[in-house]
Amino acid sequence: MGWLIDPAEKLVFVYFADRTLAVFEGLGDRLAVPAFAEDFSLTVGQLFSWLEE
Repeated sequence: MGWLIDPAEKLVFVYFADRTLAVFEGLGDRLAVPAFAEDFSLTVGQLFSWLEE
């Protein structure tokens, strides 16, 4: 799994191992994480607020 972060558009593209793609764009959208990190929770809005600091 990998995240590609587009700060200009405030989008996060999540690439999964099976080659599927998901796009997260709502500030309240909870980002997908790998199974080993399922207790970790991060929204698009939180991610971009950290990047803007």
